[in-house]
Amino acid sequence: MLSIGGGNAVLPEMHMDAVKGHHWMTDSQFADIFSISQTAPGPSILIVTLVGYGAGLSVGGVPGAIIGGLIATAAMILPAASLMYAVTLFWQKAQKSKLRYAVEKGFAPLTVGLIMATSLVMSRAADRLAGVSDHGDLHRHFHLHQDESADRGRRGGRARQLRHRLTTPAGSR
Repeated sequence: MLSIGGGNAVLPEMHMDAVKGHHWMTDSQFADIFSISQTAPGPSILIVTLVGYGAGLSVGGVPGAIIGGLIATAAMILPAASLMYAVTLFWQKAQKSKLRYAVEKGFAPLTVGLIMATSLVMSRAADRLAGVSDHGDLHRHFHLHQDESADRGRRGGRARQLRHRLTTPAGSR
């Protein structure tokens, strides 16, 4: 389903597997790699490589992280590319088909739903990172961010924190 909604459409499943299922990384680390993958130049599917890196790092150190990133990227791209090649061959032959028209019109709401699910997962992860309860304790959230900002200034900034989170296995902190 990678072609329906792009790489972000599979983000909730990746989060569930990497954070809750296999415990390769924490919610905080996942939110950080999502931010990095969205701001870095290149495809948004970069998050797959970073999740693989995080999984490999927790298992085999830096060499394992590099191998994990490569395997995760290949595992995500090769099946999707093969499927899309096969579908494209059929799709070109069915240009005037009513079925093709119906499928194209049906994908729009499906894509919106998948992207909304991604937004929900990432906002919940960010809230847990910030210490906001499910009921939206905004007052505590505001004060927590003030404390973190002051603390970040003393420790040298957010960039150092991100590097530490990405290079430290989830269970060792």
